[in-house]
Amino acid sequence: GPIVRDHRKPTGPIVRDQTFFFFAYEGIRRRQQVTSLQQVPSLAFRDGDFSALTSQLPDPINGGFFDSNRIPASRIHPVAARILQRGSFPAPTPGLSGSNNLLVNNPMPQNVDQYNVRIDHRISNKNTLFGRYGFTQDKQNVPCPGNGNARCVPGFGHTDTMRAHQASIADTH
Repeated sequence: GPIVRDHRKPTGPIVRDQTFFFFAYEGIRRRQQVTSLQQVPSLAFRDGDFSALTSQLPDPINGGFFDSNRIPASRIHPVAARILQRGSFPAPTPGLSGSNNLLVNNPMPQNVDQYNVRIDHRISNKNTLFGRYGFTQDKQNVPCPGNGNARCVPGFGHTDTMRAHQASIADTH
């Protein structure tokens, strides 16, 4: 994806031959897409039909197993039914089979901002003082972490934020 960079570096003397300042800003805006295979419940699973499973589905209330690995609609908890009915999961991608059954292209924007400021001051010919401060913030929206092996719900990503501060002061005699 496109990367946009912005650099600004105003500098100059505050007091001629005595006090000098430096300021720098750098911003990066990276816009990229990440293609990944994810896992969502099949349409049959959403209806309580687990007949595609090779092992028998145990019935936790009555003991034994569900007939043909199908959970009756009356046994699906109302909250679970509402979650499935409201479309909380995207439908599987047609033509994909297996556990990773959803092909998605997710935006993955990243914003980096870096600020630096420095002031140098000459107290006398034998004594100088400087101070410097820097701040960096790197924010990246991660749509669904992992490389297709992750157990995550598409659409429920997170934001990674890294912040760094640095400061120094020196008095030289």
